Amino acid sequence: MARKIFLKGEDPNTRAYYGWQDGNLALYGLKEGYKNSADKLVEIALIEGSKGNIKALDTYIFPIIFCYRHSLEISLKQIYYRFYGGLPNGNHDLIILFDSIKEKVIDVFNSASFIEKVKEYKNKFIKYSTEDVNFEEIRCLICELQGADNKADIWRYLMNKDGQLYFTDSKFVDYQNLKDVIGELYEVFDFIYFIADEYLSGDPI
Repeated sequence: MARKIFLKGEDPNTRAYYGWQDGNLALYGLKEGYKNSADKLVEIALIEGSKGNIKALDTYIFPIIFCYRHSLEISLKQIYYRFYGGLPNGNHDLIILFDSIKEKVIDVFNSASFIEKVKEYKNKFIKYSTEDVNFEEIRCLICELQGADNKADIWRYLMNKDGQLYFTDSKFVDYQNLKDVIGELYEVFDFIYFIADEYLSGDPI
């Protein structure tokens, strides 16, 4: 019999299970998978770096940044999906996605009119605040992460369709800072999703 790539397998401890989730859970699984994979790769890269393995440090960075970037993209799309039941415009452009979430979700659920509507169906209303969230800083960080990469191509291919390299001079990235800052952005987006989910849910906490 010909070999296959996708086998069901017999051991439940050595196989993945997918296809059971709805749209929202699908987005959750994706963003968690990309974020956790990137975190693990950072740990491996740092361990290898401590052993003097420069190759690991200089090659793991590509899938790591792509995974982090994609996890944030999906985080933004999940927020919008929970609020409107569909995906936002913007494709892979993080800046367009963030601006859309800020205007169409965050500003909306912070409006007095929306809060009054929520109070009508929440048995126990709790007002959540985003006053401590520095959205200007977050947007600046997203702009830095994306750079010219508004199609999510740079960290996947490192060159355009004409074969021209995106990076033609030496650059350095600190792994731990990368992981920490992305982690903070991820937590903020999770918080925004939590607020949207709580306000849209008819059941009290």
